[in-house]
Amino acid sequence: MQPIEVTEVVNGEVVSDVLPAIGENAGTVPGPDVVVGDVYGLAQFGSASGGQVGLAVGTNSCNYGTVDLNWFALPNNDHPVIPQNLYRMSGGADNAQRFEQIGQSNVKHAFTALTQNLCNLGCNGVGGSRLGSGCSDPYSASLNAGPSLGSRAGIHPFTGAYPRGDSATPPNNHSGHSHTGTSHRVLTNADDLVAANNPGATYWAEAQYVTPHEFNWCQQNPGQCNMYNNVSYRQYNVSGGPTSFSFSPAAATVRTQPAVAAWPGATLKEFEPDTGNDGIGTIAYKVSNPSPGVYHYEYAVFNQNMDRAVGSFAVPLSGAAINNVGFHAPPQHPGWANDGTVGNQGFSSTPWNWSTDSGSVKWETETFAQNPNANAIRWGTMYNFRFESDRPPATAQAVVGFFKTGEPIMVEVLAPGAPAAPSGTVSGRVTGTNGFGVSNARVTISDGNGTVLSAITSPFGYYQFPNVPIGSNYTVSVSAKRYSYSPQAVNVNGNITGVDFVPLQ
Repeated sequence: MQPIEVTEVVNGEVVSDVLPAIGENAGTVPGPDVVVGDVYGLAQFGSASGGQVGLAVGTNSCNYGTVDLNWFALPNNDHPVIPQNLYRMSGGADNAQRFEQIGQSNVKHAFTALTQNLCNLGCNGVGGSRLGSGCSDPYSASLNAGPSLGSRAGIHPFTGAYPRGDSATPPNNHSGHSHTGTSHRVLTNADDLVAANNPGATYWAEAQYVTPHEFNWCQQNPGQCNMYNNVSYRQYNVSGGPTSFSFSPAAATVRTQPAVAAWPGATLKEFEPDTGNDGIGTIAYKVSNPSPGVYHYEYAVFNQNMDRAVGSFAVPLSGAAINNVGFHAPPQHPGWANDGTVGNQGFSSTPWNWSTDSGSVKWETETFAQNPNANAIRWGTMYNFRFESDRPPATAQAVVGFFKTGEPIMVEVLAPGAPAAPSGTVSGRVTGTNGFGVSNARVTISDGNGTVLSAITSPFGYYQFPNVPIGSNYTVSVSAKRYSYSPQAVNVNGNITGVDFVPLQ
């Protein structure tokens, strides 16, 4: 048996009347919880001069929550907004050295919720101005292509807050603005899709929902906070070019994870600078060894829903020399009238500067005070940082600096390790009274500070200690069944040979 209606009555009046979701998976998450249940239909919808194309992908929203999610259309500002992104993995012998964002869109403002059951949760039948518990709402790629999509600027990605549509700064005002084939869509450089330019590359589309209802519910119901799982992705094949492209899905949608989770061999570290007040980010990193003695360090910094944005990134070097320092960011949309940026200039695409100082390499954009439209890692975007070194990796603390507010934080990564201490070898031979080598004798070398190394002689009496730190005095001793030997003092300042032992008379 299961309830067919839940009614809450206070002082004789109905304050809540809900038809629960019907389905074995429905209503499993307390509160409202919208996720991208499916990413589908990636397609090109236009192009523009300058070698850029405009893409869009369809999204199915699913409410995993027990509470119907607010879906009020503009001018109301209590509905989800939907950004879309595109990623490429390429480089190295396995075509998986780096994972980069190559495209981003503006946001689709949700307007009416349907009552489909696309996630097989069991829809409770509530639609229109609310997405019912267990229900799904599909937005095709053509709907998400606009053209009248709103700017990401002015949206707080953690609280979901943005201006009303009838305010002085409406979130998708397009007056005084002409559209091209790339306007507001997933803006992507065509060269990043052409197979000849990207041999062996693979691609992923990503979509996200940001909504104020989840945050507001969380404030009133601590512990029922569902603002962290609103990103999903799907792998796609790309064909065509150089100006017109087709896409086909290569795998099923992966729900509630950012696309960078598809990067094989990478380590992902989530960080949250201000719990309860701002969102989360992820540092993904991977160290490869493209040739003997060369280590490629690749870092991807993803801002899922932090309003403060990221303005700098630093990696300790432990004195290592580096080369082939690089930076990558997706193209920014040009400014347009009423786009929410300062002066309607749009966000900058200026690459970050890098420098080495105090034993680290640091990339940074302009400060907020210098340029509020600087090329920071804003919500829903991911930037890459890379270099090569002759040092193998060791655990270190990268420093993430923020653009708008907040102190820098440290996140554990792999970075070039400290140089190995200079060392030498100590070798010799242990013989018996007859002058023949003594096998299986135990030889020890100690530094007087508790460090003792052991070696066993060969069938002909030879031994060797590799990697002995130089610059210290050592005592070398021998233990054998048939003979006794006097210890010898050795000062190791390089490779020492001829430390031989003959028996005591």
